[in-house]
Amino acid sequence: MNVVIVDDSKLIRDQLKELFSEYPEIAVVADTDDIAEALMITSTMIVDFFIVDISISNRRGLSLLKCIKLINSSAKIIMMTNDSDNSYYSFAKKLGVDFFFDKANEFSKLPGTILSGDAPGEHKSSQFIFRRTNSEDNFFGITRL
Repeated sequence: MNVVIVDDSKLIRDQLKELFSEYPEIAVVADTDDIAEALMITSTMIVDFFIVDISISNRRGLSLLKCIKLINSSAKIIMMTNDSDNSYYSFAKKLGVDFFFDKANEFSKLPGTILSGDAPGEHKSSQFIFRRTNSEDNFFGITRL
């Protein structure tokens, strides 16, 4: 399974890579703390799972979710947070999050979740264009062609 980690904490990204290194079936193909870079990765790589920090870049992680699902609708999204506020959970589920984990208590569940996942995602980046926008709802300006 190809995994991308999007988290503003290098420590968390490194811990996840170390955890996944024990599982040959899981390949961390990229990790980043930058949402724009994550979007570029989404449009250029076939990814099965995205692990996204909800609070990256002042909660822009939620905007990234919509973009991931537009580009790679079959990718699974694991949202991670230190904030257990149920309102984020509900909103994230509406945006297409498949799994929601507490960073403090549920790290060990990630490999099992990924290993029980489905087949590789369908790559659809050629169906989209990217442009800058100031819209809060479409932060990255993704438009279906």
